[in-house]
Amino acid sequence: MPGLIRYLPEECKLVDWRARPALDRLAQFYIVEFETPWFGCPEWFLQIRFPDQPVTAGYYAETLEEAARLIIRSLVESRAA
Repeated sequence: MPGLIRYLPEECKLVDWRARPALDRLAQFYIVEFETPWFGCPEWFLQIRFPDQPVTAGYYAETLEEAARLIIRSLVESRAA
C-alpha cells in the first residue's frame, strides 16, 4: 500500500488535468488526500477531511476525477437531506 498523498493545487503534478477542477474546489474547504492505483488495488482512492478531524468522505473509483465527483455528489446529497 503506497499511502496517501496530500493534494496541493499549486504542487500536484501527478494529477490528471481533468480531475483538477473538482479537486481544486474540494481543496478550498477540505484537506484532500489520494492514493494512486497499485498492484493490490487497481482503483484510485480519494478522501477529504477537516484538519484534526476524521475523514468526511472517501471513495474508490476507476479515475481520480470520478472519485472527486462521487465525493461532491455525496456532499450535495447530505446537505439536501
